[in-house]
Amino acid sequence: STQVVAEALRLARRRVVVAVPLEDEPDETYGHVRTVSLDDLHRWGRGSGCAYDVHEFHGGWLVVDKP
Repeated sequence: STQVVAEALRLARRRVVVAVPLEDEPDETYGHVRTVSLDDLHRWGRGSGCAYDVHEFHGGWLVVDKP
C-alpha cells in the first residue's frame, strides 16, 4: 500500500524495490491473502512522490528512487 511504500522510503537510503506475485486469485499455500496488480504498483509509485518504474518479469516489480 501507499503507506507501506512511504515507510520503506523513510527507512531506505536510496531505493525501495517491491516485488509481488501477479495472481488472479491469492494462493493461500504461500500465505497470500490478497492480489496485487500492475495498476496497484503504479498507484503506489505515484503516491510516493518520487521517480519510479514498474516492471513485469516473473511477477510485478515497483522500483522507487529517492531524490
